[in-house]
Amino acid sequence: SSAQFLPKKCSPDRICIPFKDCADYRSYAGTSSKKWPKEVQNEVKSLICDVEHQAPGKKLYKICCLKAGRHLLDMENCGKQVTNRIAHGKVATAFQFPWMALLRGRDGKFHCGGTLIAQRYVLTAAHCRRKPVYSVRLGETDLSTPIDCIKYIDGEEECAEPPQDILAEKFIKHPKYSPSQKKNDIALIKLASPALLNDNVRPICLPLEEVLGNIAQTKMLVSGWGFTENDTEFSNQLRFAYVPIVDPRQCNESLALSSNVLTVDESQLCAGGGNDKADNCQGDSGGPLKYFGNGKYVIHGVVSFGQATCGVVSEPGVYTKVEHYLEWIIDNLQ
Repeated sequence: SSAQFLPKKCSPDRICIPFKDCADYRSYAGTSSKKWPKEVQNEVKSLICDVEHQAPGKKLYKICCLKAGRHLLDMENCGKQVTNRIAHGKVATAFQFPWMALLRGRDGKFHCGGTLIAQRYVLTAAHCRRKPVYSVRLGETDLSTPIDCIKYIDGEEECAEPPQDILAEKFIKHPKYSPSQKKNDIALIKLASPALLNDNVRPICLPLEEVLGNIAQTKMLVSGWGFTENDTEFSNQLRFAYVPIVDPRQCNESLALSSNVLTVDESQLCAGGGNDKADNCQGDSGGPLKYFGNGKYVIHGVVSFGQATCGVVSEPGVYTKVEHYLEWIIDNLQ
């Protein structure tokens, strides 16, 4: 039966290539598929994306093969917290958000935030490049203390490892980033050496299918110290807030009111605003908007602009939508 096969599109972390070229299945390439373990047969079958008829009875099967960069993502352990004691209120504790990163210039000052997504990669905003990024700090919670500890009511104390300052090797900004339009405001920083993962330093999950969860009903969370480009107001303590997602039409209306010529499109999202002005400025430029789904934190947005209105007007912040850029992100992990 030669049923017509309809090519299918691969997910952003996979690429459609001939089966024999897919490293994950290299050991099976020369052998008859009838001899493979049943689960491998089923797996490969489910990944077929195209079939080319090369000669009578000879077909070339293409499968959705994991991209090389995808192997740098630890989908098993990303986005997990070791502490099950979730802090309530607005001030984060050590171990609560172990993927938080701070970007620092050569002058030693922090000017942006970011999010660890792999041992050598931090996701941030392209506009954070206005000031060259010299190094990245990971594993920080309270800037005023050298070691961050949690003191429990019973007098017990749990301390995190000291923060890690790692040199930035490369700033990879999106090729279509437009500073005037504030579009494609996303970038990767490759660290000069891999982060040492511990309970207070671990990557967040990217919004790939296996961790998505149900976004529709999820509360979004923004966290940061309040570092922004033009702002001197920041807090020593990492803070967090829940923010409502604002639909794009409403968001464009409030952007228009603030004499802003900018509009958001499908590659961006808006969150925050509303009456609780205090919650409006927790984020860092380049920092994460995230949600908790299936036991893991997943990054949904990167703080782009609007956050700096800090309490002046209750206008939503605009974020770059990470899902829209998955392919670009994974293609740039090496």
